[in-house]
Amino acid sequence: MGRFCISCLFPASWHFSLSPSACPRPLNTTFRQLMAVVLLVVLVSLLYVLLVLDRIRWGHFYQDRGDRYFTKLTDMEATNINNPYLNYGIVIDCGSSGSRLFVYCWPRHNGNPHDLLDIKQMRGRNRQPVVMKIKPGISELASAPEKASDYLAPLLNFAASHIPHSKHQETPLYILCTAGMRILPENQQNAILEDLRTDIPLHFDFLFADSHAEVISGKQEGVYAWIGINFVLGRFDHIDDGVDAVVEVNVPGTEAQEAVVRKRTAGVLDMGGVSTQIAYEVPKTVSFASSQQQCDGPHSRRCLRGWLKERRMKAILCALHHCLAVVFLHCTFELLCLAQNEEQQVPRIQLRLAGRRKKGNEGRIEVYYNGEWGTVCDDEFTFATANVICKELGFIQAENWVPGAKYGRGEGPIWMDNIRCTGSETTLAACSSNGWGVTDCKHTEDAGVVCSERRVPGFKFTNTFMNDVEDGQLQVEDVRIKGVFGASRKRMPVTEGYVQVKQGGEWKQICDSDWTPSNSRVICGMFGFPGEKNYNFRIYKTFANRKKHTYWSYAVNCTGNEAHLSSCSLGQSVVSRNSTCKSQMPVVVSCVAGRAFATITTTRVRKAFQAEEPLVRLKGGAKIGEGRVEVLKNGQWGTVCDYQWSLVSASVVCRELGFGTAKEALTGARMGQGIGLAHMNEVECTGFESSVTDCNFNQDNLCDHDEDAAVVCNIPAMGFENQIRLVGGRTPFEGRIEVLAKKNGSLQWGTVCSDNWGIMEAMVVCRQLGLGFADHAVQETWFWEGDRTADGVVMSGVKCSGTEMSLFQCRHHGQDLDCPSGGGRFAAGISCTESASDLVLNPQIVEETTYLENRPMVMLTCAMEEKCLTSSAAGLPLLSSFRRLLRFSSQIHNNGQADFRPKAGRHAWVWHECHRHYHSMEVFTNYDLLTLNGSKVAEGHKASFCLEDTECDSEERKNYQCANFGEQGITAGCWDTYRHDIDCQWIDITDVSPGEYVLQVIINPNYEVVESDYTNNVMKCRCKYDGHRIWTYNCHVGGSFSAETEEQFDHFPGLMSNRLSNW
Repeated sequence: MGRFCISCLFPASWHFSLSPSACPRPLNTTFRQLMAVVLLVVLVSLLYVLLVLDRIRWGHFYQDRGDRYFTKLTDMEATNINNPYLNYGIVIDCGSSGSRLFVYCWPRHNGNPHDLLDIKQMRGRNRQPVVMKIKPGISELASAPEKASDYLAPLLNFAASHIPHSKHQETPLYILCTAGMRILPENQQNAILEDLRTDIPLHFDFLFADSHAEVISGKQEGVYAWIGINFVLGRFDHIDDGVDAVVEVNVPGTEAQEAVVRKRTAGVLDMGGVSTQIAYEVPKTVSFASSQQQCDGPHSRRCLRGWLKERRMKAILCALHHCLAVVFLHCTFELLCLAQNEEQQVPRIQLRLAGRRKKGNEGRIEVYYNGEWGTVCDDEFTFATANVICKELGFIQAENWVPGAKYGRGEGPIWMDNIRCTGSETTLAACSSNGWGVTDCKHTEDAGVVCSERRVPGFKFTNTFMNDVEDGQLQVEDVRIKGVFGASRKRMPVTEGYVQVKQGGEWKQICDSDWTPSNSRVICGMFGFPGEKNYNFRIYKTFANRKKHTYWSYAVNCTGNEAHLSSCSLGQSVVSRNSTCKSQMPVVVSCVAGRAFATITTTRVRKAFQAEEPLVRLKGGAKIGEGRVEVLKNGQWGTVCDYQWSLVSASVVCRELGFGTAKEALTGARMGQGIGLAHMNEVECTGFESSVTDCNFNQDNLCDHDEDAAVVCNIPAMGFENQIRLVGGRTPFEGRIEVLAKKNGSLQWGTVCSDNWGIMEAMVVCRQLGLGFADHAVQETWFWEGDRTADGVVMSGVKCSGTEMSLFQCRHHGQDLDCPSGGGRFAAGISCTESASDLVLNPQIVEETTYLENRPMVMLTCAMEEKCLTSSAAGLPLLSSFRRLLRFSSQIHNNGQADFRPKAGRHAWVWHECHRHYHSMEVFTNYDLLTLNGSKVAEGHKASFCLEDTECDSEERKNYQCANFGEQGITAGCWDTYRHDIDCQWIDITDVSPGEYVLQVIINPNYEVVESDYTNNVMKCRCKYDGHRIWTYNCHVGGSFSAETEEQFDHFPGLMSNRLSNW
């Protein structure tokens, strides 16, 4: 429930807490609903009468009050931080759903004992209050109290950046924890507070004593809210006129003394996420300011009667205030109880997606009701209904719905027809329909949905009904491996510890009784580990006997090939009625990390992992552990067809590569189209194979590359994303890079030097943050305002290959920084994109179109201008000399998921007068003739004077045409052809001697445009030149052969993964 406040004229000593969960349920729903409506009507009527009377009798009173506080409420100017007499204070409200920081400021007191401090919220340069909120609540750190100070660090950094540094040591900091912390055990509260009291003074200079961090009671919280609202309203100011109503209040402990007379205060109703507080004041007497200034003389009796009448009317109105508040509270809680009762009457169902589907987030809708699975009719089906279904299945939202049994005809009853959902229901069963099983549809009208790929945190067990589990909607919020001992708790990733499930906001152990190695295998796979191993049982048994554990009520039965724990079946409870485990031991797993994530020495890596080339690889993915599946057969890489591609088969691929189980099995070339042959189709694995090549598959009826299979694997949580951040950008996908690195012996945030900062370094940062591919590498970031305290350079000399998981794995200077350009406005920045193009040259076209031409110099004047000839051509007579040109055609395909567009916009294209066209990229392709040892003997290059869609898979996809100064680019799924008879489509080999050579073509050689894979930008051919003729053969794209085959092809270093090596 959202937090809101209601002010009413109640006395302050009446204080109590309410919880919406404690609702009476004896009344009939229909009768209670009628009662609630009647009470609401009475409430509205009384409010209307009250407002009319107030306006008639005390209009001047509210007008004066509004004028009085107008200037206070509209003080919107930015705080003058240059004022040396201004004081500051920080309050952090740690609530149940999040923590919010407030910064206040006030000038020195004027010395008048009748005036309070003029405390106001601090406002930044944008005139907005200095307020910041983070989620979730601090109580979520109950299991990891050592992270409490890190959790609040963003708030404190935010405050430190706004408060002048000279004022930090005199600025008090208060951390007040409310209901979320109150519900924790006292030992967990103390652990969190101890971490705050210990670590915060080490990193921040604020005035922070141990007593400044506390868990306040519900009564304190209500009183603080009452004090705050009345301070803002000016109710504590001294009386300076006769307009305000006044009260007499006895200060506690001074009942024998004369009561204090001051303004009447407002009450507060604070409804938070976990608790509700009400605070209002009980005065001794209430006096209203009279509208008649004096009453004496012959009219004194009449005046007295009018005064008494006025007092009676005010007393009635005061009673109405109390009644209205009571009615409002009653109606509110009555309607909450009605909603809970209505939810309890909704039948329990279970949903699943079935049929001929290619992705886990789409399929035919099937409902489990009354012990049987059935389908849903598409009559009156809407997008709102699809949203309800997808959310109930655990997805963020729906993307589409499809009628007419697109995913195949279902079987069994058609449970629901003419479904009408509003979109706010939590289950499909809460939507209205014809009734369960009442339909005139056939299975040719079965409805299906396509849900978003993103899932909500947590999961539901998909087969709880099959195991007679009482709660058919069993929801598990999260699962984790909790490190128990010091080394396993601090090491990343966590490979060994207790298996815990989170249910109802509480972490619970799983009882070790009936736990099997198959269960451990599934758990390790979920967390990105390919396998499990034994652990020291005695140590964990001894440790378990010393501590009391809270156990989960269910047993888990996995076969071992499941991709996720939610696919396992639930067994009968192995926990006794007094919540004890039969084996008196929680479940412990110990997982084996893959080579990329192993935290062992280099020597032990060589012994533990064989250096053989794998038979499987992933290509085209933006993140580690995802990509198009390619297998090695007869020395050549090829793809896998997506027919019958499943999570089980995908998990075999992931484990083979050192990852965990598969998170998604993607179809339809979702990670781009491959090149070469398709090697496998109809792959069917049991889940226990050591390689996907050991599974059953079909080598016949192979598919085209628009049906290439791909995977997204579970990978271990390394925490790399916590070491880096982007700030100042317009979107989360761009900004100045700030890293957490050691400087002068301590960890601090700072910038990265932009010297030699390029696309490969940017690629690593985007991967580390999970933002996809690098779009641009920026060397000046003055237009992205970052954290001023982090302007200093903490990392320089960064050089990446492009395959690293973290920027710290790249080569860099360490703590010996060297950055002539400095940080701040010249720090490194990036922009990322979720999809990218992928250019691939067709090697067969090159091989088929290669030939020699002797061309007179008089026909090469424009080519000389564009430097397409060797330097020896300069100064030759135009009429009597010629050049020998090695010509060929280039057909460049875009196999990626995004269009290839020139880096420069149309306004920056360069006009070439000789050829009468614009160049959108000065160097689009490099052509080289190399000796067998890698020495370059001739070269050429091609500018992109016309990037366009020459042909596409379908004519409808063409987007780019160069005619009439049109837009340039290559659409995904299209290709551009540069014919052999175009100027500069050659290599000048006039000075080359006969012999054996390698013809090499590199597309996008300077990485000016983002691509998902740079390894296939290179094409190589063997060629033989006898001085008169030339033969080309064995043309192939980089990365299409095995490493052994590539080594036999030439004798110089080839390509590294996702980058071009510097030869």
